[in-house]
Amino acid sequence: MNIIKLMPIILGKHFKEIYMKREEILSKSRGESNDEYEIKIFKDSQYFSIILAIAVCILFLIANAVISDIRELEKGIISFDYAAIMFAYISGINFYSFGKLKNKLSFVAGFAFCFAFICMVILYYINI
Repeated sequence: MNIIKLMPIILGKHFKEIYMKREEILSKSRGESNDEYEIKIFKDSQYFSIILAIAVCILFLIANAVISDIRELEKGIISFDYAAIMFAYISGINFYSFGKLKNKLSFVAGFAFCFAFICMVILYYINI
């Protein structure tokens, strides 16, 4: 005999209470949003956006190199500004992760990218 069919017999009058609690819990869980799934989607979107931002920065760096080559400029166009944007974005993500998760690697990475950002800003203003 199937155990599910025997449950009302085994539990007697408590079966209805247990079954009702189970149904209540299931109905509540269906009504609530899935937080873990939303967090995963948010993290995936951040990962996608950082790749997109880096790709756009690299595209503009290549475009500036090609334009300076076509115009036959001696000095060329040096674009530290796109690298600064990229490093600031990555630094912000790492510092935010450190603030929420207290992960030492995120702090070190955030500090390193922040330093790279400051270097790019200084180089940008030197070459204007």
